[in-house]
Amino acid sequence: AYNAISHLLATARPAMGIHTQGTQGLLDDNGMVGHDTFDPTRPVLYSTTVNLNDYARTTNFGRLISEALATAMTQHWQSRVINMNIRQGSIPIESQKGEFLLSRDARQLALDYNAGAVLVSTYSVAIDKVYINVELVNVHHNAVVAAVMFDIPKGPRTEALLKGIEQV
Repeated sequence: AYNAISHLLATARPAMGIHTQGTQGLLDDNGMVGHDTFDPTRPVLYSTTVNLNDYARTTNFGRLISEALATAMTQHWQSRVINMNIRQGSIPIESQKGEFLLSRDARQLALDYNAGAVLVSTYSVAIDKVYINVELVNVHHNAVVAAVMFDIPKGPRTEALLKGIEQV
């Protein structure tokens, strides 16, 4: 997760010619909001890593990966990283399920927190590996500003996390 986030932030498209902060993000010299850029001055929201085949479903594996990604993001980056899993109010959090940002109105959530981007992630299980895809998305235009994919070998511990087994 640490190397993935390092690469993600290193390749995120920075805004060019920026000089002002608008209500929807950094503005360029023409007063336009950067459509496919990453604004590092604003918070990033993150939520549970979900199964690529079903955005409304995750496992212990998905919850653990999202926490690992958020930890790495916090270690690499100076601005705020906001966990949607502890959000109170309009979005219910179901025990053992998590919060699924991919199935929500990310733009409204971003406005609530003045966030410029969301960190979304999915996983897909193969025969011998689990593939994790991570994207940093500009919330105002739904543009992917950076992405990275990595894999984890599928051994007994990973299998247990995928199946929801608490002890190996």
